[in-house]
Amino acid sequence: RRYEVAAGESGEDDAATVERVAAWLARNRGRQEQRPAVFTVIIGAAAVADSAFTARVKTIMQHQQIERGCLGFGLPAALWREPDKALGRFLGECEALGCGVLLDDYTLRHDAVALLRYPAVRCLKIDAHLTAHAMTDRVTHAELAAIVQAARVLGLHCVAKSVASQAAAKWLAAAGLDFADRISDERK
Repeated sequence: RRYEVAAGESGEDDAATVERVAAWLARNRGRQEQRPAVFTVIIGAAAVADSAFTARVKTIMQHQQIERGCLGFGLPAALWREPDKALGRFLGECEALGCGVLLDDYTLRHDAVALLRYPAVRCLKIDAHLTAHAMTDRVTHAELAAIVQAARVLGLHCVAKSVASQAAAKWLAAAGLDFADRISDERK
């Protein structure tokens, strides 16, 4: 089971969102203990750049007794497509905490393969363009196949983003993707 949590509309910062999710997990231990269960908090650039963010997350996890591997972070493409020292530090700290990282809108462009060297990266949410066109365009199909194969070798999960139909979801599953996010209803 994979859950994604975005910051509240109240404008709370990413650490406050993590604290809210951790408190919910502490109150609902049954959800946390379902195997595998991962709660991914989508974070912004400020959290990645702030060296104190992961220290605060560590304190929150210890206080709420959140198990390693249960909490993770989702990085929008804008954060990982231009890797810098802060991103490398953040990924290293996430690994030390046992927090997996999801790379959103993943493609093979933008030196994305280099990020797969970080053990904290555990999930690739495939760019919607790739999942939408892989069945009809052979170059896109080849790129998707390369990503899926790399993920298998590295033990990563792949998520198909914005899947158009149940038939497309079945095709993507046969191609090796583990999860489908937002499957549209064909009857609409």
